[in-house]
Amino acid sequence: MKTSTFLFLLLAASSITASAQSTKPQTPSSTSEIHFDFDYSDWNNWATYSLEARDGSKWSSGNGRFEHDYAPGYKMDNPVVDDWMVTRKVYKIEPGAKIDSIKIWNVSWMMQVYEGDTIGVYFLQGDRHPNKAKKRILVFDMRGDNYKDRADIIRKNIPLPTVDGPFHIALRYRNTKTPSNWYQIGFDDICFRGMKQTTGIEKIAETKNQLSYTLCNSRLQLTRIIQGSRIRIFSSDGRIVYSAICPATECAIDLSSQTTGIYIVEVSSGKQIIKQKIAIGKPVEK
Repeated sequence: MKTSTFLFLLLAASSITASAQSTKPQTPSSTSEIHFDFDYSDWNNWATYSLEARDGSKWSSGNGRFEHDYAPGYKMDNPVVDDWMVTRKVYKIEPGAKIDSIKIWNVSWMMQVYEGDTIGVYFLQGDRHPNKAKKRILVFDMRGDNYKDRADIIRKNIPLPTVDGPFHIALRYRNTKTPSNWYQIGFDDICFRGMKQTTGIEKIAETKNQLSYTLCNSRLQLTRIIQGSRIRIFSSDGRIVYSAICPATECAIDLSSQTTGIYIVEVSSGKQIIKQKIAIGKPVEK
């Protein structure tokens, strides 16, 4: 075989191999895994929210699970329960991410989750509080094939939607007819593959230009800024915790209501934008 013919066949084979590899579905790395076993030690890593004012049962930790019973309560003037468990940390996903496995303990005698009710897993973007979140993305809905009464429900390899930006993971228990819909469930275990914890502000890059500021006891003093500049401050999970127009060349901002951590201060005027990280620590005791 001539050398030129051999090289042609070799290049053609390499091209076919590269093409085949490029058409393979993207799979997340084996190391990017987030796992929750919902035991008592994990409880403080989650925040609870009740969106309906009532005195019924709420989320609790017991038997190695996060549990919620049918919550009838004592005051039946409001039969609606809408309770959430939300991670305090934020996460991001890679292309091809999935719920590797999820296990839910269900002792309910109900034959299904009825219209208007929801038991499921969500991603919340923009804020940890469900009512303040810009997006609620339902990624696992405990109905249809995902529901079975009086059983351990185990599901695997559930594809996750594409999510741009950081998010909190949330569990939701919504029951609109507590006197009749007796859902009693417990989240036993869930494993996400293709997911990582993130600070939430990684995409908000600092600029070369630096701000002139002082920060003492959570009081931020900005100086030498352009009059009429817009000031925005982002928290570690990407939320805007402060936004205002500064009418002067100096601006004092009280950040004492914010938690300890890293924040991004953004000052913009026309096309000029300056972004810089600051660290809010514990106030100095006098």
